Amino acid sequence: MRNIDYQKCGKYFSYIFWLLIPREIAGLMTNQRIGGSVPALLVAGTVISVLCVAAEAYFLWQLKDQNEGYKTAAILYLISAVISIVSGLARGAANNAGITIVIGIVSAAIALGQIHFSYTAHSEVMSEPSPELSARWLQLRKYTYIALGITAGSLVLFFIPILAVFGALAGSIMTLVVGIMGLAALYRSAQVCKTYAPEQADIPGEL
Repeated sequence: MRNIDYQKCGKYFSYIFWLLIPREIAGLMTNQRIGGSVPALLVAGTVISVLCVAAEAYFLWQLKDQNEGYKTAAILYLISAVISIVSGLARGAANNAGITIVIGIVSAAIALGQIHFSYTAHSEVMSEPSPELSARWLQLRKYTYIALGITAGSLVLFFIPILAVFGALAGSIMTLVVGIMGLAALYRSAQVCKTYAPEQADIPGEL
């Protein structure tokens, strides 16, 4: 079993936590209801989103020596950045429902891989300093699977408008809730890692 540098993990967990704030803002800017009617806003949001995803990939890559899952997650985040660029170009080129659906399904599959490898790595890293957080990451992984599944299902059901809208709404709400829970878990994980000293684990009465 490899030795975990908890200080390093805590540092990059914090970087990723603060990175998610501009990423969420970029998500609002690229939302069709918000930025769809303002091309400049849509382009700016896409650029910020790509930069944030690329930066997160870099931070995860820096943790590859702590857990192998971070390496795979970093690669998937880079692929996601490329897909974001292609998606932006596709929206600008034409309003093609078929292309949008394909890109949406591929993006959901990539996101599933990102969540699987990064959340599993988080759980394994936190297993010693905080079994509670370790279990929480596995729960969040399961909830995200469900949210992504609902969202992907709504894309497939585009030919049944009512079901598609209901599925997209339910998936969006669940994704938002799970995302907030993930932010809280990431912040707590960063704080625990920064203050955890492995040798304390063998001293009775200390956490």
